Amino acid sequence: MRRIALFLAPTLVAVTGIAPAHAQADRNDPIACIYRVYHKSDWAVLVKVVRQGLVGQTGDEKAEVDRIGAATKRCRSQYGWGKKKEDLALRWFAGRVLSGDATFNLKKYGFDFEKLQALVARLDAPTRAAYLSGQVSNEQSQATLAALAAVGIDFASIPAEDRAMFAQKLSQGILGLVLQQEAEAAFSA
Repeated sequence: MRRIALFLAPTLVAVTGIAPAHAQADRNDPIACIYRVYHKSDWAVLVKVVRQGLVGQTGDEKAEVDRIGAATKRCRSQYGWGKKKEDLALRWFAGRVLSGDATFNLKKYGFDFEKLQALVARLDAPTRAAYLSGQVSNEQSQATLAALAAVGIDFASIPAEDRAMFAQKLSQGILGLVLQQEAEAAFSA
């Protein structure tokens, strides 16, 4: 399987310099199956593939998509998923990868998965939707920075040379967690 249909926000663009790790606890429920059975190889390639909408361009990326496809097939068979459940599980998987990568990269600033959860909980529905669409307004960005401060991270304290990376990873983490939350809600409905 070289291409897996997945409806992700247009903000998913290629990233570089990613290292593997996750602050989230692995889950045992069916929606997390793809993540559980997927055998990670190269974290940077995985994140890039997810940000590209689960499409591989290079040989390594296509191999990654094939591994995701194999994990998806195994879970579909194990749980008897139809197309809707499979798509939701893939959305959850993508969100898990994005949020895990973001919190890994931001942990040196004191930002972990628990703080990401607390921050997203402080955002209103239109702001969460804006992160999904990639159309975050200045007011929503300000609300996000206020929520970030409320969870104990002052954006002004981030070194100036790291702020662009921090903001990008923060946006990616919010997108990832919102993808997970929405997929969970629809999966259990």
